[in-house]
Amino acid sequence: MTAMLDVLNPNLYRRLLRRFGEVRITHPGEKRVARMVRNLEDELRLYVRQHGETYRVCCPFCKDSFFQLTINHMYGQRDSDSGRQLLNLAFCHSNNCLAVYANRVKLADMLSAHDGWLEDVRILPGKLVSDEERKIELPRPMTRLDKLPARHPARKGLVERGLDPDRLGKAYKVSYCAENDEPVARDRIIIPIVMRGQLRGWQSMPVRAGSIGGRIIPSRYLSAPGMESAKLLYNFDRARQYQTAVLVKGPADVWTFGPMALCAVSSRVSEYQEQTLRSVFREATLVLLLYEMVFSRPDVRRLVSELRPSLRFRLAVVRLPESDPAGQYNRAVLREHVVKEAAKQGVRVCYDKREQNGSGRLITFS
Repeated sequence: MTAMLDVLNPNLYRRLLRRFGEVRITHPGEKRVARMVRNLEDELRLYVRQHGETYRVCCPFCKDSFFQLTINHMYGQRDSDSGRQLLNLAFCHSNNCLAVYANRVKLADMLSAHDGWLEDVRILPGKLVSDEERKIELPRPMTRLDKLPARHPARKGLVERGLDPDRLGKAYKVSYCAENDEPVARDRIIIPIVMRGQLRGWQSMPVRAGSIGGRIIPSRYLSAPGMESAKLLYNFDRARQYQTAVLVKGPADVWTFGPMALCAVSSRVSEYQEQTLRSVFREATLVLLLYEMVFSRPDVRRLVSELRPSLRFRLAVVRLPESDPAGQYNRAVLREHVVKEAAKQGVRVCYDKREQNGSGRLITFS
């Protein structure tokens, strides 16, 4: 058990221990740094530079067993500007359970957040940590997919999804972890997250694909504890080399579409990810290839409205029909679908690589 003096909010930590039994910590000793900024439409948005020390427990609302409910050490404190109690600093990474107002109320009651003590308790000072200092290692032991026996369950499960384990192992370094103290990694497929040439973390997915009524359902991705998911885009380094980049929903969709595809690592597209897309692909074509229901999410609606003014005729919104079985699209069919649907919007799609100038900087030819 972590000594009370080792956490920034001992009062909250004790309450979590009493209620949930086991509490894990990510970003230990780090302060929360967040501020309101104005976007292109002069709207105030919350920009989080550093999330700060966070406590992980198993979510009681979805019966999660992977410690996917995260509660920031500032939970229950009063915001210095608005004066409101910060009861929004908790998130279920498994099923987004706290999007439901009743669940947020139940969690506050579980932790006696309104008793006056939690909001007045003294928070110990934290520290700032740069991305370079925040090192996240891959789980061990781990075996790359192309090195596993042909009949291994991890390989068979990916073949059932229509994916090539050898290609994933060699090109994307996707591996399998059999045993690990961290439940997020144990007996799961490990996906390294590399951005701007640096390992920034990893995600994991189950060995076997789920199904409902004989239809394959999307894989459930879990993120490495402590990873700054909201700052990361999977396969970013490859996708930025192409004249057209295609934003899809998850890593398996990236593998299906090809090297010009990328996806948000977090369950929702963050302001940081949106700014990265707008900045890096301002001279390229960007396609959002998502299911109809995904386009109805507030974060995706915001993403489209933020990108349109800067990308204009280089942004295409392409919908996948919900009636088709997830994960079963053929690569050639998908790419042709994107070309045709983008053309209807006046957007030209080209899957060739961008060229570089003498300085090594990528340039685009329209």
